[in-house]
Amino acid sequence: MGTDLFKMGTVPGFTVFHECEQVKEIDMRLMISSGGIVDYRRPNQGISDLRKAGFASVCMESPVDIVSRLEGFQTETFVSLQDETFSETVRQTAAKGEIALLSAPCLRSATLGQLKKADAKACREALMERTLDTLALCEKAEIPALLVEPVSFGLTDAAEIEAFNTLFFIRLAAACRKKGTKILLTNGVTSVNGHYRRGFLSDGPRAARVLDDLNEQCRNRFAFCLDAGAASLSGQDMEDLAAALGSRIAAVRVSETDGKTEKRYLPFAAPVETDWTAFFRGLRTAGFDGDLILDGGATIGAVSPLIKPAILSFAKAVADYFVLQLELEQEVRKHEKLVLFGAGNMCRNFLLSYGDIVHPLFTVDNNKALWGTTFEGLAVKAPEELKNLPAGTAVCICNTYYREIEAQLQEMGITDYFFFNDEYPPVLPYERLKRGLIE
Repeated sequence: MGTDLFKMGTVPGFTVFHECEQVKEIDMRLMISSGGIVDYRRPNQGISDLRKAGFASVCMESPVDIVSRLEGFQTETFVSLQDETFSETVRQTAAKGEIALLSAPCLRSATLGQLKKADAKACREALMERTLDTLALCEKAEIPALLVEPVSFGLTDAAEIEAFNTLFFIRLAAACRKKGTKILLTNGVTSVNGHYRRGFLSDGPRAARVLDDLNEQCRNRFAFCLDAGAASLSGQDMEDLAAALGSRIAAVRVSETDGKTEKRYLPFAAPVETDWTAFFRGLRTAGFDGDLILDGGATIGAVSPLIKPAILSFAKAVADYFVLQLELEQEVRKHEKLVLFGAGNMCRNFLLSYGDIVHPLFTVDNNKALWGTTFEGLAVKAPEELKNLPAGTAVCICNTYYREIEAQLQEMGITDYFFFNDEYPPVLPYERLKRGLIE
């Protein structure tokens, strides 16, 4: 399980990825958004905090929402504003092979809702030019991919939105000077009179068609990034979206929202809970193994710098949990010989989820009363039996006392083990009933 991690930064709805050194053996490339963590003017402390928390990659958000600074929404201010300090930070960090910091002013539909039609058009044109500048910086810094969010502000007709964005994307592709540069498109949201609706690429079949048409014209420049926060905010079914896009998904952006704004909170730390079951099921079905971007600026930015390292440790645990859930089936499949630890409901759920692709040799449990019995067709043995496992046999912990059992295995000298978690199972209870798997 080993590939290089990627380091990255964001652009006004886009993100830039930069390859970095191999840090640990994982298939999924893991990164965190810089919101509330890294100040691009003085990035060292934020980057140091991230590294100490275990993150090897960062996604640098825009340093400022330009439109919120415009008096009377004067688009000329947006056009002329250029932060050379930010660009220099990107060039220097990329040259060192360190964390890539890249972003541009962020233009959101809600912020731009008050613009007159002419002003909105000028902002769209300015945004397109700034994006082209960012792409040039991206390639100059040898950063291989740019994440682009479709533009919808000032556009109301669906055909008009598709026409503008198609031109926007093709123009970006034509500006690429390096063969390997990728443009990652994402679903998003659009604000209509203060209400969030699904963005241009939120419909799975349409997004797949747009990507395929663009790749046919532009020599496979495009892939997709699934934005969980945007999908949740607009009430979108992420399982359907992932199923329609399949292998076109190269990255996912993970956050939760408050259900009212585009603020991004750490998962499991927001007022509104995202449908993570649909998220995990859809991406597992799609065989996703790309870039995972954790984005929780609203959560992290709300705490004192003195306790920020603690919340970053929590963020790393959340990110690792997402990787575990997304890679669980892959982990199960790679072991030809497997023994379970636990003879309860979680063991049963493991067999219901993966019993058709793996056949455990037996299970063990710390409850002496269960030794010598069978559970769901598996012999239940004492943990001491794990010392006599055939070579190449892995242990899957199917019990909520993960840390206690992990310590027990380590004391026994067993190092080939992994965790099963049934909070987001591939087979839901009603599906088990339908399939006749449970009474």
